Amino acid sequence: MLYTLGHPDFGVLSYEFAHSKEWKLFFYAVLLIIAAAGWFLSKDKKSDHNLNH
Repeated sequence: MLYTLGHPDFGVLSYEFAHSKEWKLFFYAVLLIIAAAGWFLSKDKKSDHNLNH
């Protein structure tokens, strides 16, 4: 979507911004944060059923 908004015919964002290193670093940093949060927040919770066996 960012590439579409940065297309010269639309002119919503600059073309250079959509292809900048800063944007790519920000995008992948947020992606890694989401993946890490999903990893750590999805740990198995111990239930009473597991304690009886």
